[in-house]
Amino acid sequence: MASSLFPLWALTAGLLLAGTALPPRPATGPRLPRDGQELYRRYRGEVAGRPVVVEFTFRRLTGLPKEVQLDLTGRYYDLATGTPHDLRPMGLFKPAAPLTLRDETDPAVAGAVWHATQPLGPVLSGTWQARAQGPPQPFALREDYAGAARFELLTEQTTGRRGINAFGNPARSSISITYLHLLGADTLRPALARLQCPGPVRRRRERHALDQVASAQDMANIYDQSLDVTLNEQDLLACATYTQEDVVDHRRAQHSWNNIVYDLRTGRQFGLLELLRPGADTIVQRLITAQLRRGDPTYAALLELGPGLLPLPDEDFALTPAGCQATYQTAPEDEPFYAYTVTLTWAQLRPLLRPGTPLNRLLEARGLPPVR
Repeated sequence: MASSLFPLWALTAGLLLAGTALPPRPATGPRLPRDGQELYRRYRGEVAGRPVVVEFTFRRLTGLPKEVQLDLTGRYYDLATGTPHDLRPMGLFKPAAPLTLRDETDPAVAGAVWHATQPLGPVLSGTWQARAQGPPQPFALREDYAGAARFELLTEQTTGRRGINAFGNPARSSISITYLHLLGADTLRPALARLQCPGPVRRRRERHALDQVASAQDMANIYDQSLDVTLNEQDLLACATYTQEDVVDHRRAQHSWNNIVYDLRTGRQFGLLELLRPGADTIVQRLITAQLRRGDPTYAALLELGPGLLPLPDEDFALTPAGCQATYQTAPEDEPFYAYTVTLTWAQLRPLLRPGTPLNRLLEARGLPPVR
């Protein structure tokens, strides 16, 4: 054995003695997603001395040339304010190359660029430059899931039974569902078992059952349920599901939202509306109605509110790092189609919340006193 290793040892020693090091190992980049898989990575650290959270989702887009299939999107927010900023790679995203990002949200930092010295990995560091003429500021991030869930999203599709489309022609139904799949230590916590998606066999049965319901009407239907994680912080996980249902080739799908928050310490799920003080729901209606009238008077007139108030959203509010949101829109078949999102900040919400709720943890993180 020793004699068989001698030539390699001799070659290495010769290179070092000659002052020539072996070539560095090429960067490998992050694990690549499979079709239908959306990977999630969460970082904590500082940008220009400010504490931030940075989140990325990484997926593969099918039906495109291989060199542009990999899609990376991100956001970051200052822990003190929760104001989100969207991030996108500059140019063609190459997983094994050092990551370069552009802020695409705030006009005040339009053109802000992040230059990392590493590919997407467990550590990201480099410089952040708010404007082309401004001095670059350092940033340092480390992958961190403390107080947050580690997960991936799995989108699976079933081609269903034959039926007819909106024009009366033969077609097949289609059922697509996005599942939240917990990873790592969170899969072992009994309190979080209800959050975990079922196994592959149960997922197929679930989609098959939806197809059976659709096929009962001899129509080829589309059922598409997507999922988005809107908040993952302070042991709170907020998820928004968006469901579209319609006949194949019909112009306007019926759609619905559902927003749920999970307390990762207990596994309990709740909605924002159930955490309000008695009588605070009317105050919430006044706040969101005033915002709609200021922000989109055309839509407000279309709704014919008059002196009335917007109803509380049937799907509850989506929790975000900066506050909560609700989207109001006209019916899908209406022309023209309008939609508007109203947002309430944590400062606006704090006096309306009952004492001692799990949201206290988030209020404190934003520098607000807890509700007692």
